Amino acid sequence: AFAGLVTRVAPEAGFRVILRDGTRMIGQTDLPAEIDLMEITAEPLTDGAHSINFVVIDLAGNFTIGSSLDIVIDTAAPNVPYLDLVAADDTGFLDYDNFTDVQDPRVTVTVSDTRDGGANDIPNDIQYRIYDRPGTAGTNGEVLLIDSMVTQGGLSINGFFEEQLPTLAFGVHNLKLVAEDRAGNTREFLLNIVLDENACNT
Repeated sequence: AFAGLVTRVAPEAGFRVILRDGTRMIGQTDLPAEIDLMEITAEPLTDGAHSINFVVIDLAGNFTIGSSLDIVIDTAAPNVPYLDLVAADDTGFLDYDNFTDVQDPRVTVTVSDTRDGGANDIPNDIQYRIYDRPGTAGTNGEVLLIDSMVTQGGLSINGFFEEQLPTLAFGVHNLKLVAEDRAGNTREFLLNIVLDENACNT
């Protein structure tokens, strides 16, 4: 729904307010004389950029075009993200078995929000969070370890990142990577790692 304010010279009934996307009508309402603030529910909009404006028409047919609001509709989730231990910190028998004796290991994060493999409609619109899920913290058993809004200083360019996790206890850790775009759409990736003080591949 969209809200707007109509300013009149004198109270007058019979105003009709038409909501438009560019020049296409997407909603309308009649405005009583005693009300200047209106809310109009628009028909569903497709993904992409839209220029929303409204037209006020009185009984004599006089009309005024109000200010416009540029918005972007995005209902698509980011691409599937990927989380992995940095090879140098994957110190198990194999350098890809996710066993490590490093209590604050480094991880690589791959996130993107391209549409159909093409360019991003809104550059710099991805963020990510890494959680540890030991099953004991809080109501959902998740502990926030990394927030890219802090480590990267805001929304980030799609791509490849490296983060260092805080010190973790030895044992199994179920890590969850959540990628989120500017519109709030999310997608997750899970990674089990084992911190073992005897995990050494030498």
